[in-house]
Amino acid sequence: MTSGKTVPGISFGPFFLDSAGRRLLRDGHRVPASPIEVKLLETLLRNRDRVLTADELRLMVWAEDPATGIAPAQDANVLYVAIRKLRRSLRDYGKWIVNIPKVGYAISEEADVAATDGESPTASDNDHPFVGRHSELERLKKLLRNTRLLTLIGPPGIGKSRLAARLADEVASNFPDGCYAANLVPIGNDTLVPGAVLSALGLAERADRTDMEVISEHLKEKRVLLLIDNCEHLIDGCSQLVDHLLRTAPKIRLIATSREPLLLLGESVVSVPPLSVPEPNSASNESEQYEAVELFLMLMKQHRSDFEIGTKDLALVGELCRLLEGIPLAIELAAVQVGAYTVDQIIDVMSDRFRLLQRRGGQDLRHRTLEGAVDWSYSLLAEEEQILLRRLSVFAGGWTSETAREICAGDGVEKNEVIHLLAQLAAIWPG
Repeated sequence: MTSGKTVPGISFGPFFLDSAGRRLLRDGHRVPASPIEVKLLETLLRNRDRVLTADELRLMVWAEDPATGIAPAQDANVLYVAIRKLRRSLRDYGKWIVNIPKVGYAISEEADVAATDGESPTASDNDHPFVGRHSELERLKKLLRNTRLLTLIGPPGIGKSRLAARLADEVASNFPDGCYAANLVPIGNDTLVPGAVLSALGLAERADRTDMEVISEHLKEKRVLLLIDNCEHLIDGCSQLVDHLLRTAPKIRLIATSREPLLLLGESVVSVPPLSVPEPNSASNESEQYEAVELFLMLMKQHRSDFEIGTKDLALVGELCRLLEGIPLAIELAAVQVGAYTVDQIIDVMSDRFRLLQRRGGQDLRHRTLEGAVDWSYSLLAEEEQILLRRLSVFAGGWTSETAREICAGDGVEKNEVIHLLAQLAAIWPG
């Protein structure tokens, strides 16, 4: 995915094949090559230890779902033409694409191919490891095959963006015309949403077309995956653009992340759950099998490589992760406090978690403190939702819908609106 982060790819000779962004680079510069040529080259490189027949290549490169084993009906010359164009794109290195007469095609043994799934030399994502979520990923991949719009929702810091980015990376090979990501955090106005997507697609503005028209004309026949990240403060603008694209570009798939759904026809909405945490009084030797604990230990080691967690402290880490409710952002902010505080000291001061859970760095100002993440979400609520949320805070042990209607109505909140507003808040912050 074209996003400036770590991407899976293959280094060979002076080239780097960015398999997620569907790009071929030579010495850091993009090589003119179509998405089909890039996918063909990737298929040959990933199977460089054997010769692929023409039928295998046609199935692996052109079939919409290679798992079916059914090759697409097309002219046999399509493969020959693509091989010829690929060789031309590689110039002097085109000789690495070897034809074995009456057998098929392979990568020459002369090609110096590095380990697959390495990292682009210009991108690194090691500071933000991806932990767990394997079952969620598999579920989302299956869902994306049958829906054109998949929206991941959840509270701030739950990991919507990272899960969406990983999902896009893992399914990128199914989209021969590329995968693209538009991050809307810096965008402050609904009217600017099409411009942000236009930029993500690498397209230029046109005087005779609106940005939305340029985007839809470009995508109308393409099989592209588009991730629109952080829609919550621009719901109207995002909904209008996505609705337009779904109607005008029938082959694309869209992933959106948001605090709330876009409420469009055919939208599949998935609430992102917290990471798994140990049950109270769990055995300390079982703690590491939980996703939240694994993330905490990984980030702690990254922050303080000299710090060791003993068996006793593992149980405390499990308790801390449980107090933080498995929220990745909160766990990340807690992990960087290790060294300045012991784990049990972090637990002791959790009553002032907004002061403790903060950091100086990070590109996204919303995620530098836990308080900032909550403030961001609160600021996006409608006035009536803010009033109701403040009034609900008086209930220490929970409430019923009837109790909420009796206690929270009045002065800005109509009694018959309480149930609707509660449903809105539950949709924004499920769980």
